[in-house]
Amino acid sequence: MAGVIRRRNRIGIGQLEGIRKLKFTVGEDESGLFLRQNQVLIDKGLPYYRRIDKSIGFDGATFMWIEPTLEAVDHITHLELSHVNYDHPSNKSLAGYGYVPVGHPNLKLVIWTKTDPKAEKIIREIIVAYSTKEEMKLAADGCIRCIENLSEFGLPDGTLWLRKSDREEVPMTRNTAALTYELEELRIMKAEKPNDEKILELENKLINKLRDAYEMELAAEVTDPVKYAVDLMALDELELQKWMRVYEKIDTSKRGKVTLEQIFTFFDDYPITDIHKEVFESLDSVDEEGLVEFGDFLRSCAVFCMFGQEELLRWLHRPTWSGGNTVSGWGMVGLSLREQSRVLIEYVKLTEGGRGEGRSIIVL
Repeated sequence: MAGVIRRRNRIGIGQLEGIRKLKFTVGEDESGLFLRQNQVLIDKGLPYYRRIDKSIGFDGATFMWIEPTLEAVDHITHLELSHVNYDHPSNKSLAGYGYVPVGHPNLKLVIWTKTDPKAEKIIREIIVAYSTKEEMKLAADGCIRCIENLSEFGLPDGTLWLRKSDREEVPMTRNTAALTYELEELRIMKAEKPNDEKILELENKLINKLRDAYEMELAAEVTDPVKYAVDLMALDELELQKWMRVYEKIDTSKRGKVTLEQIFTFFDDYPITDIHKEVFESLDSVDEEGLVEFGDFLRSCAVFCMFGQEELLRWLHRPTWSGGNTVSGWGMVGLSLREQSRVLIEYVKLTEGGRGEGRSIIVL
């Protein structure tokens, strides 16, 4: 976790993260060993590989890995898919054009990568998609699809997508909590000088900034919920694996989605309440069928279950947007503070041992 936090702090001061290298692992033994090796590198603060979340093999244990870097001269800018057999229609030979091949003895897929310091855009992320819904979402988010389908290389029917960014783009963090605090302090001043034009002007500017920051944070959460949660909780690969195993235990039907009832039944059989539902629904974590995918499950836990008792109560009275203005209060049900303070917010505590890899309850 310490290595993840150090990396995130470097990004926070304006360095753009890209990809330096790629690697494949095939099978549970090889993938598991490589995961443990990289955990050691992370703990030591050394360069490491990060696993792409979805497997690309029929065995569920064939993975692509990326080595992230903040060094601009090492960022991969171009990527092409190729078949290992020279007589295959999808075979490409790009060695003479500055590309480097990445393959595996047990795969027919070869990925050619190129680092061009003069290119305007860099590749920041590689995503695997297996459904039309996923592809539509990625396309809407501005990602670029690799032309070839993975099935052309003896892999499951799926596609690879690239998320690119301008090389000169600087990551920015806009914190709604900080802006809300500034607004509250300003309104204390406004109460003493209600007609002060400078205070009124500054109040309008802060409200507009808060609205923009809220929309940006919401978009970031929904676009890539797993990445959002991993960054928020500074999870490393092993910790993310623990969350995945917990979700797999909740998903008794093995369909890749769970209901809210399944989630809260897993948490020691406590009955689901309106506030439990609000935790997930307020973040758009529940789809039209009332189901929650792993990424949205992780994001909801990350947002709400890392906060203390006072912060949770403050959230229940958080400002919401209505007609361009902030409105205090919880818009779903009108519970008294005393009633709210008796609510149980269950969350997964990722510690080894115990039932379900450890469960804990915050009693407000």
